Amino acid sequence: MDKIYDATVTATLNTSGAVFGAGLDPDSVGGLRANDAGTLDQIEVVGASGYFTAADGIAADKNVAFDASTGAVIAKSVVATELQLSGGTSNYYLVQEDDLSAKIVQREIAITDAVGKSKVFDATTTAEIEGLEWQVLTNDRELMQISDTSMANDSIAPTYTANFSDMNAGQGKSITLAFTGMTGADGAN
Repeated sequence: MDKIYDATVTATLNTSGAVFGAGLDPDSVGGLRANDAGTLDQIEVVGASGYFTAADGIAADKNVAFDASTGAVIAKSVVATELQLSGGTSNYYLVQEDDLSAKIVQREIAITDAVGKSKVFDATTTAEIEGLEWQVLTNDRELMQISDTSMANDSIAPTYTANFSDMNAGQGKSITLAFTGMTGADGAN
């Protein structure tokens, strides 16, 4: 299943479509006994987890993957690690599909508590900001301090521009704060 970036490699596997024994001819499957067909219909996957991998398909990787030519977020390979069965499972085990994949999508950041700083006229619109804080949006669309999340150790910093509405002197002038990107080793996430 796709997930929003959380600085972990953990992947959740959707096993709702897993089918065992449906349409199988028990005599044609190596090692499957004829009386196992009914048992196969009762087996369910009750737990499954895994991890996202890097481009090599082996090494664990927490990062969002991008298409090199378009910059679009793309799916990454997923390795299943804990597949748990219920029912008559003592004679069976699961083999991972070769093409498990999902996307890690970028987490949204919100800039909060920004206050414009007064300045002496200098014939520019450039503004300085004080008290700038930024928070991450949780999956439930609530703001949370990054230090309170699994992303606390990520190396990221927002970049921005700040400009007064015009270059003329005056009081109570509005400032436009424009987010321009993220820097740091984990900034693309």
